[in-house]
Amino acid sequence: MSAPASLRFIVASMVAALACASARAATINAIQGKGTTSPLVGTTQTVDGIVTLSAQGTGGLGGFYLQSTQNDTDADPETSEGIFVANTSFPVVVGEVVRVTGTVAEAGTAPSTQTQLNNLTGLTHVAVASLPTPVTVTLPFASTTFAERYEGMLVTFGQKLTVTDNYDLGRYGELTLSLGRVSTPTNIAAPGAAAVAQDNANFLASILLNDASNTSYRAATPYLADSAGRGDTRRAGSTVTGLSGILDERFGLYLVEPTSAPTFVDENPRADPPAVGGTLRVVLSNVLNFFNGPTFPTSRGADTSAEFDRQRAKIVAGLTRLAPDILGLTEIENDGFASGSALADLVAALNAAAPSGTTYAAVDASGVDNGTDLIHCAFIYRTQTVELVGAPAALTNQYFTSLARPPLAQTFRERSTSEVFTVCLNHFRSKSTAATSAASTDGRTPNPNLDQGDGQGVNGYLRKREAETLAAWLATDPTRSGDPDVLIIGDLNAYAKEDAITALTGAGYTNLTERFEGAGGYSYAFGGAFGHLDHALANASLLPRVAGAATWHVNADEPDWLDYNVESKTTAQQALNVGTPYRYADHDPVIVGLTLRVSTPTTPTTPTTPTTPSTPSSSGGGGGGGGAASWPFAIVFALLLVARRATAVSKIR
Repeated sequence: MSAPASLRFIVASMVAALACASARAATINAIQGKGTTSPLVGTTQTVDGIVTLSAQGTGGLGGFYLQSTQNDTDADPETSEGIFVANTSFPVVVGEVVRVTGTVAEAGTAPSTQTQLNNLTGLTHVAVASLPTPVTVTLPFASTTFAERYEGMLVTFGQKLTVTDNYDLGRYGELTLSLGRVSTPTNIAAPGAAAVAQDNANFLASILLNDASNTSYRAATPYLADSAGRGDTRRAGSTVTGLSGILDERFGLYLVEPTSAPTFVDENPRADPPAVGGTLRVVLSNVLNFFNGPTFPTSRGADTSAEFDRQRAKIVAGLTRLAPDILGLTEIENDGFASGSALADLVAALNAAAPSGTTYAAVDASGVDNGTDLIHCAFIYRTQTVELVGAPAALTNQYFTSLARPPLAQTFRERSTSEVFTVCLNHFRSKSTAATSAASTDGRTPNPNLDQGDGQGVNGYLRKREAETLAAWLATDPTRSGDPDVLIIGDLNAYAKEDAITALTGAGYTNLTERFEGAGGYSYAFGGAFGHLDHALANASLLPRVAGAATWHVNADEPDWLDYNVESKTTAQQALNVGTPYRYADHDPVIVGLTLRVSTPTTPTTPTTPTTPSTPSSSGGGGGGGGAASWPFAIVFALLLVARRATAVSKIR
């Protein structure tokens, strides 16, 4: 009776292994070595290994991974037992032992390179074997090179990891995972040494999850799932436990190529705007370069009229859900206030979608300086709940002119209470290109707007001066309202602990998002970290009237891939979340609830015992001498007088 086929294969494999033993010149750990680069670069080596992941197919990584057999492992924890083999000509299957001969190389840009075997001259199928037990890996790593010891090996993360970056999910199939949500350093730490230390800690606590593919814009975007019945996404804040795969090194980073599909838990599902209380809602919202043509592409924003329709539908879905009484917009086209302007277009779209009894109008700021930038700040308000008091005012000085959008201030009156307050809308200088003009630097050298290495990026000096002069300007009552209550809102392009924000809090303003959300609040994601670039700050007079403040995480947590753009998307991908508010912009909107009419309780007093009235003077001429009979009338008259004055004061606030 002939032996089973499986047994014959095992015997043949053992014979082949014995026959080829003398050909092996090195083990995988010897090729890897202890450092970040192989000590055998440029040499031809023959090694045995178990195939742990094959990514040889179309769109794959262009090779497969080998890990040492049990007999070839060493006792040194600093030398990796895994290696990538760059080859698609010799097909392999996960779980088989193969012998390969190739050239040792380092792929990528130094100092972060991947050790691999190139230019294979042969591959022999030796045997089958059980896959190695994944090595348990924990975050944070001890150093930026600590993960080198696991390069190319099977690993598993026993910890719960949180999605903290999904920016490249649609393009590259990547997610960054970390130990909890990662805060932008200067959102929770002071600029300087503390922020730099936080930045390093963030890096060591994060790992990139790839999709075992080199294909850009895959037709099937990985890792998407429905969020609370509101459509497919993979939001930041989602978690995964027990992630397993190959720990690889590519793109200057250590990453995981999954060997089994990760199971995500939607711990941060899509939700409605948070409640903030109060009788009046002030909303700050970015609208992501809302440019309405009439021809496309415009200088920014949508490339076609069809894309613009998609953009407008998402923005309107978001803004109507927010139900603002006063709405401050950033990143809207600076093309005036006439009927064909982007602002007028958005107001018309909002009114078409608004519920019965809600009508919006724009503040016409054509009489003030709106700057020379392609975008500007603009107000929209609900006519049923608020009305304008006077004309808007804009701040122009050396720190804003041709450098940032001029701050725009407008005083409003709440119709139901006749209470008055002023809102100032801002969009400070960005963190992109450093300003170099003498005006922006106050003539200082070297240029203080260059990156100082303290975590604030470029233009930290300029933003601080913008904040300082803004506070001084608002103290002059620029709208001539005669009312002291002021609310600052805007994209200040500075995180909560940066100099621009501390300049405003130092001038007596309270950061409302920090007050109500805590230090972990955020409105914007960049580089896998979250913080508040979008702020609401109340002065001391207005603060008692603030019922609450919150940020609606409708944008920053969502993959950039889910915005209105259609480039590189299949028909099915274009249909994802169409017409929904999710990812209508890249900044989250900030909501402030106000109760402008605040009742101040009076302290009860002990009634005064009336004294015995004196005899009226003979020269009294009319008797107003305060006799006993006139005392109740005097009290009533005084109370009526106080009430009348209180009413008069409330009407001019």
